[in-house]
Amino acid sequence: MRKSLKAYSHWSRLNRRAKISAEKQAIAIQQWPVFRLITDLDFGIIKASTGFLNTFNLNKDHLPSLGKLFIELANDQALCQRLKKQLLEQGITQQRFTLTNLNLSFQQIQCQAELIHQPSPHLIWRLQAIPQASNHLELASLTAQIFQQSSAAMLIMDADFNIVSVNPAFSNTTGFNLAELQGKSITQICANQIHTDSNQYLLQKLSHNRFFNDELLIICKNKQYFPAQVYVDALVDTVQRAEYYLLLMLDISVQKQRESELRYHAEVDPLTKLGNRKLLFQSLENAIASAKRFNYTVAVLFLDLDGFKQINDHFGHGKGDDVLQEVAERLQKCVRQVDTVGRLGGDEFVVILNGTSKDMIAVTALRIIDFLTLIVKDQTTELQVSASIGISVYPQDSNSPIVLLKYADEAMYKAKEQGKSQFCWHFEP
Repeated sequence: MRKSLKAYSHWSRLNRRAKISAEKQAIAIQQWPVFRLITDLDFGIIKASTGFLNTFNLNKDHLPSLGKLFIELANDQALCQRLKKQLLEQGITQQRFTLTNLNLSFQQIQCQAELIHQPSPHLIWRLQAIPQASNHLELASLTAQIFQQSSAAMLIMDADFNIVSVNPAFSNTTGFNLAELQGKSITQICANQIHTDSNQYLLQKLSHNRFFNDELLIICKNKQYFPAQVYVDALVDTVQRAEYYLLLMLDISVQKQRESELRYHAEVDPLTKLGNRKLLFQSLENAIASAKRFNYTVAVLFLDLDGFKQINDHFGHGKGDDVLQEVAERLQKCVRQVDTVGRLGGDEFVVILNGTSKDMIAVTALRIIDFLTLIVKDQTTELQVSASIGISVYPQDSNSPIVLLKYADEAMYKAKEQGKSQFCWHFEP
């Protein structure tokens, strides 16, 4: 009986202590200056201090899990599993998380979690907000580190677009060091080949926009140029005035070279190196647009070689290709630099004459016929190649590129019907 009373008395004292401990814990969790939370092993919040709730604008009746509060846990289930495993194996962990509250603002939090097994497994978290000043200092340090270590060329300008600082990547790209550029205008490194006046263009863009993105030609210390994609962002003060500008440039020389090669292959006939059908249409459209603006004449000369099929049949296509190349070279010698020569395909060529008269069109056509009269022979055979030409004229015949080519083609067939090696107008002016 005494043993039973003693046991009961001991159990009663433990129960009272547990009850007092639980009451103290409930009070303490409301008063701890460092915020504390109790969660289950899946990070569901069981209890939270009033200070924590008030500070981070949370509702005690609808406590979310830590996965809803901490961005890192919400977006990374693998991290949640690693964290849980670490707690089960080691009993304690320290982490830094980003907390978001109901107002969608953010706060860096230093966390320490400890595994408690009694009365049932749970986690006690110590949470301490990292002061914003510390965040800003770390951010500033990180930004400076990025500026210095980035492989992208960057510089900083003041509000008057004078260079304040350059990073090592900029020096490696251009050859200029900070001492050579500090205090000088950004226009010192901009060439005018892309924009007629790059300096004025750049300053106007920066004066009216806080963000700038364009292609510029950059001057290096060795006087060489390279095309760059340039991004400029304004760094504003507390009243939203541009205090500094961050400029980032990417060397796009390789990209431009590839674009040029692709454009060349898309627009140039590989055999004759003349413009192909696509480029001819574009050139004719541009010529007509310019002629409309400045009120002048454009002539389209459609050429087809006479006797070319016999060259291929007798001498083979290799010799035929040689003839086409020779024709292309001679055609270019018959016209001015302002004119265009292209190959439509096969043995068909087109010449576009800009700003010319009826008499000059006829003179040019006769010169082409004369230049393209070729003799091709071997030991046993001698064959002749010549050209028949059809001519249409803007604006007399049409203002449509397609129609002008059609009319010139039809006129070329008339020239063949009339005996070849001559030219014929669609409608003689």
